[in-house]
Amino acid sequence: MAVALGVFWWPPETFWRATPRELAAALQPATAAQAREPATSGDLVRLMRAFPDSAAVIPGRAEGPNPEPTTG
Repeated sequence: MAVALGVFWWPPETFWRATPRELAAALQPATAAQAREPATSGDLVRLMRAFPDSAAVIPGRAEGPNPEPTTG
């Protein structure tokens, strides 16, 4: 009940009308995420290389495709 009302923000009417199967289906993604192992620093590096924000945040890359222009 606390998850349905507090996390899912279901109004009380929705909670009380939901079947046990519907409540279990709503809870399934949350319980599946908790069952996984936590991410490691290696996972973070792989994600940073696969989806770079800029070259400056990727270890091992000196310059990115669009370095900042210099003035002077």
